Amino acid sequence: MIFGQIFKGTLSNLTGIALGILSNIWLFPLVFSLEELGVYRWVERMSSLLMVIALFGLHRTYVRFQSQFTGYLARLFLSNTLSIISILAIIFALIFSKYTNQFSYIFNMKYFPEMDVLGLVIFGSILYNFGLSVAATKKKIAFPFLIKNVGVRMALIIGVVFVYLGIFSFLEWMYLLAAIHLVVGISVLSYGMYQKKTTLVKPKIREFLKRKEFLAFSSSGVVMGILTMSMSTLDSQIIVTKIGFEALGVYSLAYFIGNLVESVRRPVSVSLTPIIAECWNEDNYDGIHKIYKETSKILTAIVMAAAIFIIPNLEFLYGLIPDSQRFEGSSSLVLLILLARLIDYSFGVNSEILSNGPYYRFNVGVTFLFVVSMVILCFLLIPIYGLNGVAITGVISYLIFNIVRSIYIYLKIRIFPFTKLHIKILSYGLVILGYSVFLEPTEIFNLLLMNMVNAGLIGFLYFFHKDELVFTANG
Repeated sequence: MIFGQIFKGTLSNLTGIALGILSNIWLFPLVFSLEELGVYRWVERMSSLLMVIALFGLHRTYVRFQSQFTGYLARLFLSNTLSIISILAIIFALIFSKYTNQFSYIFNMKYFPEMDVLGLVIFGSILYNFGLSVAATKKKIAFPFLIKNVGVRMALIIGVVFVYLGIFSFLEWMYLLAAIHLVVGISVLSYGMYQKKTTLVKPKIREFLKRKEFLAFSSSGVVMGILTMSMSTLDSQIIVTKIGFEALGVYSLAYFIGNLVESVRRPVSVSLTPIIAECWNEDNYDGIHKIYKETSKILTAIVMAAAIFIIPNLEFLYGLIPDSQRFEGSSSLVLLILLARLIDYSFGVNSEILSNGPYYRFNVGVTFLFVVSMVILCFLLIPIYGLNGVAITGVISYLIFNIVRSIYIYLKIRIFPFTKLHIKILSYGLVILGYSVFLEPTEIFNLLLMNMVNAGLIGFLYFFHKDELVFTANG
């Protein structure tokens, strides 16, 4: 059951990626200037960070403790959590709709009127993420991912066509972005509540706030959420501050291509978080170990497969971009971002294991050090390597960060994610990549032939190792 939801969620994300390739690689660069692309990406990524702050870790707290309640107490726990999140969502929406100009001034950024949609995007994102968390506790994540990754991208593509035809301005398109987030947020929250098949009761927020374990976990959750989102948004903030919005437009395209594998990682994380929490509640260390090893193997294989299809085709992909000379030299960013993803994903769901058990405080501490190291390295490396310095920072930080977490998990519960299959996966991938890059096909027929051969090789290798690449976590 859980594998089916992960598969459907991944399929939705892959469909969204196909639409994303159409929009991010061709349509957006055709219609928008680099500065406009930078503003859009800034709103998108800053809303993700501020959304996590506004949620205050309450969505994680709900997932962590919801299995401990039944009947009236379960309804009360949901009602209290929803009430507090709704209040925080309204406050943040008002603040960042009205005071974005002052916010940009504090961070020494150029102000654009399009930034004013930030509050509405945050509000919709809060509703979406809590709705997704509620749905995940019932192992129903396929619809939220479908509406988020397919529905949103389709609506934005239609909106961009209107901008191209002169029907919309860029400002109006940004307000369309905000409206879409609101609709998606309300829809997914409603879906999650429907899946719970329970009625809300009058909230008793004071009783909720008296529970020390809730507050402790929630507080750690907001810190952890801020730090986690900082890992994926601080680069944008630093690029805007140190270089400018146009540079962010270039970086965001490379980041999109190099981060395509997130289409798999996100459904896996959302689906497994409630299961990992239940394993901790039941002291089921064998279940945690199984999840740890299986996700590590599968995610490593997926990143290598993605690299095989992305790296040899980079020149072709960049050739599709309108006025592609604006992005000249950014292919090295894609390679570095892919390397960072390979390092991070090969360690499996170590963050989810630490965050949803008794060792969540350690995860907060080590993640804080990770973010600090990212900031320091970015400021040291950007003057030397430019945008590549940001990507190099990611490679170094993710390597150190994951090694520390994996050692800590091993010391505490004696489990480790790596097997001999990891070496085989990396070896197969490097061999296929090596000959693909050596061939350097330029004609479209040769490029298609190479990709077909690579797909056949990956299919053969999967068939040969399919018994070792099976996800068997109970759902």
